[in-house]
Amino acid sequence: MNIVRSTVVLIGLASAVAGAALYFGWPGRDGSITVDASVPASPPVTEGALNGAAETRRLAMQVAYADLEKDRLLLNRQLGALNAKLWGLRVPAARAHSIQSDMMAAKSLITNPPLLGAFEDTAAITRERERVGSALARLEEIETALPADTGGR
Repeated sequence: MNIVRSTVVLIGLASAVAGAALYFGWPGRDGSITVDASVPASPPVTEGALNGAAETRRLAMQVAYADLEKDRLLLNRQLGALNAKLWGLRVPAARAHSIQSDMMAAKSLITNPPLLGAFEDTAAITRERERVGSALARLEEIETALPADTGGR
């Protein structure tokens, strides 16, 4: 029992010395404590400059998001037009599955889209806009590959 008690006291004493050494610094050979507290100098930043930069960033993001909304609207229109052209049209099963997966992927970009606050910068909005653009291009490829006269079906 005494061994356990002395071990606990020894561990506690060692942790107290280590904590004090970390907090106050470790003494050198001459007994002096050296602490390096130098902070690199930087030019002062005014609050007006920070607000101006944030305002510029916010406006750029709003403009990019407005363009993204236009592309989403075009994608929704293209999806509706393609759905109307495909209604009742008979296509081979493999082709129908491919068309269906492309249309579902395009629909997922429109359903519950990320809002402006979900993007961290204009680059993220641009990446989302590229995704919408590639889905739009894929739907246009599908539409041009359809037979020209689908009236008789």
